[in-house]
Amino acid sequence: GPEKIVDHYYAFLYSYLIAKCAGLGDLRGRVASIMVELASWLGEQGHVEHRLAADAVEIAQRAIEELPRAQRLGDLLAATMKESTPIGVELLDENDIYENYAAITRIEPGRLWFDELGPVAVLEEASNLAEVGWEVNIVIGRCPDGWRLLELGFVYPR
Repeated sequence: GPEKIVDHYYAFLYSYLIAKCAGLGDLRGRVASIMVELASWLGEQGHVEHRLAADAVEIAQRAIEELPRAQRLGDLLAATMKESTPIGVELLDENDIYENYAAITRIEPGRLWFDELGPVAVLEEASNLAEVGWEVNIVIGRCPDGWRLLELGFVYPR
């Protein structure tokens, strides 16, 4: 029933929409806007409790701003990788490679730390968009010149 819809707002917006609808880009924020309208309507029509509808509206309103920022951050992290000198992962010791869903734990202009590892040099615009606690599925490596992004998945606001 309708209560199942609002129960899954967070998972839909902050997991499914990011990982399964990668090509949407800026449309993610528009999808979140529609989700605000849907939750409001479900509450107004009495299909779900007002408290549940209000919670879903709050989640979707936050997603309107966060999802496009997370997409842009991912694009900038990818640009950072493209701009850096390639390094063969096979040249690194396995102890110098970290692969995980990593939380951003510290931010400075042009530098990010992932699960306390870093700093990783990034474009300054990327560090301006990043939020402590956001997760990124990444591979980073400790290279002679410091930690570097080697592979990148998606950015998940949390």
